[in-house]
Amino acid sequence: MEIATLEASNTLFCQGREKDALHLLEESTLTESPPDLYLEEEGDIGPRAFRLPSFSRQAMEASVTYNKALIHHARNEFVEAMRLYEQVVLAPALLGSCSAIMVLKMRAHNNLGQIFYMAGISEIKALEQFSIALQIAKSLEKQQPYSLDIATVLSNWCRVQWMSGDVSQMVYEGLHEILRLRTAALGWDHPDVASAHYNLGVTEYAHNDGNKAVGHLMKYLRVVASQAAKTNNTKTDLTLDPIPALIYILLIKNEDREDSLAQELVRGLRTLQEKRADAIMGQQPQEIASVLNFIGTLLFHQRDFDHALLFFQEELRLEEGIVAENTGSENSSVEDISVSVTCNNIARILQELQRLPEAKCYYYRSLMADYGADIQNWSLDSKKSAGIPSLNHVVPLQSGRQVTDLPASTINLYSTVFYNLGLIHDKQGSYKEAIYAFQMSLSLRRVMLGPDHADVACLLYNIGVLQMEQQFLQEATQSLREALRIRRAAPSSSPSGQLNDCHVVKTLQKLASLHKAKGNIQGALEAQKEIFQIQTVSQEFESVSLRHKDMAATTREMAELHHAVGDLTMAVQKAQEAVAVMRSIQSALSATNALPEFVACMEELVAGLLLLGSLKHEISQPEEARAHYREASTMIQRASSCFSHPTELNALQEVTQMLSTCHCAPEA
Repeated sequence: MEIATLEASNTLFCQGREKDALHLLEESTLTESPPDLYLEEEGDIGPRAFRLPSFSRQAMEASVTYNKALIHHARNEFVEAMRLYEQVVLAPALLGSCSAIMVLKMRAHNNLGQIFYMAGISEIKALEQFSIALQIAKSLEKQQPYSLDIATVLSNWCRVQWMSGDVSQMVYEGLHEILRLRTAALGWDHPDVASAHYNLGVTEYAHNDGNKAVGHLMKYLRVVASQAAKTNNTKTDLTLDPIPALIYILLIKNEDREDSLAQELVRGLRTLQEKRADAIMGQQPQEIASVLNFIGTLLFHQRDFDHALLFFQEELRLEEGIVAENTGSENSSVEDISVSVTCNNIARILQELQRLPEAKCYYYRSLMADYGADIQNWSLDSKKSAGIPSLNHVVPLQSGRQVTDLPASTINLYSTVFYNLGLIHDKQGSYKEAIYAFQMSLSLRRVMLGPDHADVACLLYNIGVLQMEQQFLQEATQSLREALRIRRAAPSSSPSGQLNDCHVVKTLQKLASLHKAKGNIQGALEAQKEIFQIQTVSQEFESVSLRHKDMAATTREMAELHHAVGDLTMAVQKAQEAVAVMRSIQSALSATNALPEFVACMEELVAGLLLLGSLKHEISQPEEARAHYREASTMIQRASSCFSHPTELNALQEVTQMLSTCHCAPEA
């Protein structure tokens, strides 16, 4: 047979075209052997066979027989494969071809053992075949290096011994020898080296040596990470599964802990081991996905985010496979939502880990089932026709379903996803996109909770703050006003969520300042009125005097706003109200022992008196104006006499004395 024909036959076999490869072999005779490119599977799968074809000029008949056996073996035609392997085993050692024949015999014995074991025929016969293959491999090592062949056969022998209940020192030493041989020949980051570490880790765990077990399992995971980086996290034949090693590491970490969360985690991990073992026998992947979700959730609550992420990613891989298989079936929509929930869980963890670009991708992926595959491209620029949804707008779904027809759990999921997207956009400085995402969340939350729920108020408040930061003052006023309306209408016993009084007051003060800077005095006044109303009923002040101080400051600000538009009557009225508020607690101020609080309140009273005096001058009431200035001066002197050291009020003393004796009207 031509060498090109032999290579073509092997190529067909490697491509899975066993029938075509066998046809070529039945018509010809092999005369040369290709390199063995075997790659081992995960360490917990079972004994492996030498799977790639071989040919040799020195042993062409045995080589042809061996390759035919491989093809039948690959097609699970075990009876015919075993018959052909037996022919190779019995082939005579011809002059000058001893090494080539012995290599084929070693592989044939190994593959016979693999069939005996994996087909469930006989573990005893499997061990016999592996033992013979191992003896041949060791004899070949004296002639030329066959370390990987030895490691392969020794691994199969150890595996069967282990699964038969033999945990002898010989098996333990064999596993260490496998690791030594593979590391020397392949390097630390080869999958076969990872498998050796995994097997040793499991062995050490069985021997109750947790530290050594974790050491080997962590080296296994190190190779997993290296392989994932090389393949850019795509599934290939080299991809190793991190889950089995993680299960053992987490078991070691949690088995001796007595808290309920750790015990639940141990229960879930052992259940997962059982489910994954049953998967080989046809276990439903939905059950495995459910257990993965359970474990990922427990790890999230333990704040073990890196490990939780791996379990959720494995759950997503299974769920996406289920969806692909059942597309168009009655359960497809339910399965799509399962994918959405898992994507949300992954995104939530990535958000905790501050991997925000990745988190956004998974959040958008969770919305695709109903909002379409282009959801990630939605933005203010690409959706100019829609713009930012109004506070009462519900964006239609691309799936054709109505939002009101979705289950409450699905609405809650989508609302949460949009809310978290808003937080990420806000953190990244994409404020318009953040507003859009928050308003999408708001529209869903209103459908789910009703228009007057406390959560709706909190979200409106957040939207208002963002709108204010972007100088959308009219929209911000509308959002904040609606949030405060809901807040006031809520029963006093209901929680206010994020809308505590201090935050709201600071936001409204900034909004009032922005309105004033843009000349919108009416908008500023409305914001100040909201502030005053909150200050009147708030329970968050440390003392009555501080509450009155803040109420007086707000009223004084309103007086200045009325003065800015020329409404002197209202300006004087509000200034008088501010002074009256502080006068009502004057006796309490004198009795206080808190210097900073006393000084702050006295400063507010003096500021109110000075404003009122200025306004009185402006409306041609100089005597009343000087009376207010004298009162302010008296307040400062009284406060100064209470302390042996200067206070902030001393700076106003000279000003108030001058104003109280001045005969010309100062400008207000």
